[in-house]
Amino acid sequence: MPDIHTLDQLAELFETSIAVLIGKEEDTGRTIVPNGRFNYTNLKKSNFSNMEIHGDNLSHSNIKESSFEKAQMDMSTIKLSNIIRSSFVGAVLTNSELKHCNMKVNDFSRVDFTHSTSK
Repeated sequence: MPDIHTLDQLAELFETSIAVLIGKEEDTGRTIVPNGRFNYTNLKKSNFSNMEIHGDNLSHSNIKESSFEKAQMDMSTIKLSNIIRSSFVGAVLTNSELKHCNMKVNDFSRVDFTHSTSK
């Protein structure tokens, strides 16, 4: 018999499972996102820590209370908008173009913006 979830449980499951659905590399536990276009929108309390993203046109909007700590994003156009109370501590953004708007109460300490431009 399948598990029965309340609407609150389903909402919580959806909000936190997007990162693990992408897949994990067994050796390191690092989530790998291959080349391509990815849009993360309207996510709350999601964990993208230690994620490794290679590709272009990554759009993150309406992200609240989420973690991108120690994430590695390479050769990407990363559009960060409406990011609120989220952490990017120790993230590495290499050869990327970053566009920021409406950012509130976020932690960008120890972020490495190697060869990246920021607007």
